[in-house]
Amino acid sequence: MGKKLIGNVILRLCSNYLGKLHDEHSLPLNIRRLGDREILVYNLSPTRKKELISYLYNELLKYLHDGILRDVKGVSISHDKGSLIIETNTSRSYWYRLGLALSDGTSLSRSKILFSTTTAHTLNSILYSFGLAKIYVERFMIYRKSSRRSCAFNVVISDEEVAKITYLLKNKKIEINEIIKELKSQRTCLVQFLAGVIDGDGIVDKDSIRISLSKDDTLFDTLFNIIRDIHGNVNYDSKRYLLRLSTRALRKTGILNELPQWIMSEHKRLKMKALSTKKERFDCKVVDEMGLDRNSLVKVIKLLRDDEIKILKSLKFRSKDKYEYAYFSSPSSRLLISYSNLKSVLSKISSILCLNADLSSAVKLGNREVIIYAQCVVKLLKLLVSINKS
Repeated sequence: MGKKLIGNVILRLCSNYLGKLHDEHSLPLNIRRLGDREILVYNLSPTRKKELISYLYNELLKYLHDGILRDVKGVSISHDKGSLIIETNTSRSYWYRLGLALSDGTSLSRSKILFSTTTAHTLNSILYSFGLAKIYVERFMIYRKSSRRSCAFNVVISDEEVAKITYLLKNKKIEINEIIKELKSQRTCLVQFLAGVIDGDGIVDKDSIRISLSKDDTLFDTLFNIIRDIHGNVNYDSKRYLLRLSTRALRKTGILNELPQWIMSEHKRLKMKALSTKKERFDCKVVDEMGLDRNSLVKVIKLLRDDEIKILKSLKFRSKDKYEYAYFSSPSSRLLISYSNLKSVLSKISSILCLNADLSSAVKLGNREVIIYAQCVVKLLKLLVSINKS
């Protein structure tokens, strides 16, 4: 059995523990609305927080004793019983840590940085990058539409090297131009910095990297100047506070190929790899020339297993202008599994139909969805779903 990342373990233990209390109606509830999303928020009392920290500490000690945790040196509890102290055997480069801190952190002082997160991948990026961290559990949340459960953590890091820079930038004691100049002149440092930014508040989608930040943010000027300097497009959505970096310039300079090795988050790393190896669009001539009839498609249905049929049935279809797309939504934690499962089914269909191309190459990763754009593949899948119903 492979070793587990401690951030995943902490989030799972926390969600399970507080989930039971929610089911027992033992937590005070507030309802928060973000657009069309409704979130049940449970703020924890000081006593409840200490009980949870104690529970997490005891459980993590068992994992540590059994050698299940990856690269964890020690787990302890603070004197006031209000926080966990996690020490790992790893740390990342200065430029990666700076990118992560500017993307997702808040300067507390010249020596301390505060991170707030609800995701395991960000928690892992913090814990395995700085080596020593103090974790506080703030609240428990349930996303009503998806029923996803999560905990909100505050993580305090002591890192004088990085904290000093973020503090001085925040208080206008130094100019960001000094950092921009250094990043432009040192390619490896730039790649590491961008990886830290992406692991923080970065989102990787089918053709770009999006960073959540405001125009007033120090990071905005940094990214804008760097990407513009390598002749890349920088688009900013002021309503959604999203900075979009076109991957075309990053691909031309080779930076895109180097980023995956520095990104900590597994699903972001794999998406980045997919971007860096992005090929031509799926050639529909191969499918069109087959002239597939109903008998061929019935044969496909008969040769697919029940679980493979279930994957096809889970597909949804949506139209935009004259195009139609096939897709299904998936939580981030299962996105790569869903992506792999659908590719496997399409590869099998290609084999059954003796196609000279692999239909699985038409499957793309989106933001919390697996999607197919190639119209011939969409049409084929829609026919298979229809035949299966009949």
